[in-house]
Amino acid sequence: MHLVYLHAKNPNDSLSVVQTHFSNIYRHIERQLENKLIPSEDSILSYHAVSYLNWHSDEWRHPKELIKKIIQKMEPELIQDWVIEFVSNLEETYKVFTKLFNSLDTYTEFTHLLMVKKMAVFWPLVIKTFVLDRTAKKDQFCLAARLMEVFAVRGYALSGIRSDAGLSTLYAKARDFDGNYMELQALLFSMSSWWDMENRFSNSIESPTFYNQNRIDATYILWRYENYLRSQTGRKVEHLSWKHYLKPKDNATKLSLEHIAARKNPISEIVVEWDEGEPKHFYEVATHRIGNLVIDSISANSSMGLQPYFIKPCNFHYLANIFLMML
Repeated sequence: MHLVYLHAKNPNDSLSVVQTHFSNIYRHIERQLENKLIPSEDSILSYHAVSYLNWHSDEWRHPKELIKKIIQKMEPELIQDWVIEFVSNLEETYKVFTKLFNSLDTYTEFTHLLMVKKMAVFWPLVIKTFVLDRTAKKDQFCLAARLMEVFAVRGYALSGIRSDAGLSTLYAKARDFDGNYMELQALLFSMSSWWDMENRFSNSIESPTFYNQNRIDATYILWRYENYLRSQTGRKVEHLSWKHYLKPKDNATKLSLEHIAARKNPISEIVVEWDEGEPKHFYEVATHRIGNLVIDSISANSSMGLQPYFIKPCNFHYLANIFLMML
């Protein structure tokens, strides 16, 4: 507002515009104060800087200093328009967060991405792809969110790559994104194979210590798989809502990752051959594999205790895996 006052021909009119934009921004912030899923307002400002400002290296990490640097290089007569455009875009960014978090049932692909809980590298792209998608149902945005989810699950969740791997590529793409969704989709698709991701993903899924390595991510994968099974022809069971995962009513109904055959269950002592010619106890080779895991509520699992695995509430796919392990 100080810059506008110094450089505007009609400062009162321009200051009123800036004030209106910031009033709207504060309203969006107030609407989301109780929402623990939404980033902090300072984080949103950083993601906005990534998306809309002309930065180099890691200048986006300090948005106020970056803005000062941009203005210092600008011709005085251009400053007013730049400031007004900046605050207008900033309001649009906060509006994006309000729209998305008020429509989690509508934008399913985004909701799935959010559930992976690896959002820091994706927020700038989420902002730009949502704003620039002019289709009625945001189809292009949803496809981009789906590809981001694939990358997040295959890379950050199960391949063990660093949490900031690909950040510079994704941030630069968000900064330069002009609405070319096909080019963006090609990039996201190709990134899901970087860093030998396919082999690392397979090794993780097949690991005998899967439970210990990937508890949070495994819960999401099994939640997705459970809904896939429920969507099959002939199944009449309702899907598990994202609210079961992100917003449980209380701790008792919170989804947890549990063993079908528990470590202290008698089945654990059975000798099996996971690898041909190498007999070992079930607990050594199978207890912590993904085929012996199921999602359940904390209260339900507590009531099951150490009962035989076959009466736990699990689907036939999991049971089939157990029996195959025992062969």
